[in-house]
Amino acid sequence: MKKLLLTLAVVLMTIAANAQVWMGGSLGFSSTRETETSMPVIDYSVAPEIGFAIAPKWDLAIGIALEGKSQKSEVLYNTKAVGTAIAIQPYARYKAINCGKVGFFIDGGFEYGYATVKLIQGNHIDKEEASYFMVGLKPGVSFAASDKITFAARIGSLGYYKEKDGASKFGLNVNNSAFTFGLWWSL
Repeated sequence: MKKLLLTLAVVLMTIAANAQVWMGGSLGFSSTRETETSMPVIDYSVAPEIGFAIAPKWDLAIGIALEGKSQKSEVLYNTKAVGTAIAIQPYARYKAINCGKVGFFIDGGFEYGYATVKLIQGNHIDKEEASYFMVGLKPGVSFAASDKITFAARIGSLGYYKEKDGASKFGLNVNNSAFTFGLWWSL
C-alpha cells in the first residue's frame, strides 16, 4: 500500500512540475422584477476555480460555487425567502479547437452541492435542506487576451441531475440562466 501511494505521489508531482497552473472563476449578480410593483428577486454567485494543464489539450481543475437567492413577498407582510447553496465542482477540460486567440472546449465533470432555503415570517423561520449531484458536459468558448489572461464562457450543459430523496432529470440545458462568463489568470 505504501509503495502504491508513493508511486501515485511521484506521478502527481511529475505532472504538476510540468503543468501550467491557472486560477480564475466567475462572479454573478442579478436583480429581477416580474412586474413594476413586484418585489425583486436577487441572485448572486461566486465561483473560484484552480486548474493545471496536464497536456497540450487537457486540463484538470476544481471549482467551488457559492450561490444565493433572496426574495421578499409582495403579498405576505414581513415575509422573505432566502436560499443558499455551496458546491464542489471537479472537472477535466478538453480543448477541442484553437483558432488563434479563440478556443473551444468541453468540460466534463461532476458537481456535488448542498442547498438550504429559509422562509422567514416575522420571528418564525422554516428551513429546508437538500443535497444534489450532477454529472455532465459543459461546452465553452475562450478568448486569450494576453499570455496570462483568458476570458471564457460556458454555454449550458448536457447531463444528469439528482437531488437526494428528490427529483432527477437528464437533459440539455441551453438558456441564459445556464450561461457563465469568467476570467482565468495563468501563473
